[in-house]
Amino acid sequence: MKHITSCLAVLVVLAGAGQVQAGPISSITARNNNNDPILMPDALYDGVLAFSDRIDTTWRDPPPHLIGIDYVRMPDSDARNFDFEMDVTLSSPANLYVFVNNVTWGEGPIPWMVDGTFPHRFSDTGDDLRFFHAGGGVSYSVFLAEVPTGTVTLLWNHNSTTNAMYGVAAAVPEPAALTLAAFGVLGLLAFARRRKRR
Repeated sequence: MKHITSCLAVLVVLAGAGQVQAGPISSITARNNNNDPILMPDALYDGVLAFSDRIDTTWRDPPPHLIGIDYVRMPDSDARNFDFEMDVTLSSPANLYVFVNNVTWGEGPIPWMVDGTFPHRFSDTGDDLRFFHAGGGVSYSVFLAEVPTGTVTLLWNHNSTTNAMYGVAAAVPEPAALTLAAFGVLGLLAFARRRKRR
């Protein structure tokens, strides 16, 4: 029983270590922009400001897996800017999320997210995030791409009906090491049992 308690304690510590891992976005750099985006580490929660250049806009009801992750307050003044680009530098492999305005794109992705322009294809998670501003609100679809360590470039939001900029967030995937640690603990338990029988 003593061995089992020790092994379970190790597993709990490892699980806790996985949860406090820092967010993956180390820097952002915009080009051809009207206003600057702002990186908000570990800060996506219900009611946070959505844009860097508006104080009347907030994200509401984020899905549980998005709560507390890195996000970027995007410049809404660049919503119709076809030349907008933003480099996102990731310090580790990440789940990169883009929130797409359902009014603008009809619940579909922005074309560059799926046409091969961006090197990692985005897929619809099926989740929505609500966006509120002084004049009302609208839902945004949450899209996900699995991206390796390094720098990726996000592009424009422009089309003829664009009325708000997209959103950006990123999270470190659940570490595979935690699964391996669990198997290691099970192995230790088996070893302890065999030894006790001798």
